[in-house]
Amino acid sequence: MSYEKKLLVDLNAAKAELVKAKEAKTNAEWNYNNAEAMLIDYLDDADKKATAKYDDIGYGLSVKPRLYASVIKEKEEELFTFLRKNERGDLIKTVVNAGSLSTFAKERVEAGLRLPNCISYYLQQKIRIYNKTQ
Repeated sequence: MSYEKKLLVDLNAAKAELVKAKEAKTNAEWNYNNAEAMLIDYLDDADKKATAKYDDIGYGLSVKPRLYASVIKEKEEELFTFLRKNERGDLIKTVVNAGSLSTFAKERVEAGLRLPNCISYYLQQKIRIYNKTQ
């Protein structure tokens, strides 16, 4: 087998391993979330805050739910006004999406246009695999 072919075979094998690992991670997360939901339901139904303590595995404690908030994009200015009125303007951050900035920079570079010094970038070479069966 040529060295080139060996490198491609190794890359294909690594890609297949990565796909399997991602599937295993997804399944493990689903199993964990399902088991956690079942234990939460059990504790709620039994009006308990914790399981019994077991010598071999410990115990489970139902903790206060964590709140996750996000802004409705169309109401962003309303949120900013609300935060400023409530003396929490420090929460307002201006962020440029990295993917969008990369696309913008790529378009300029490909068009032969200069990028300002405030934008740094690098090029990452990739290999696209085309399997014989595709």
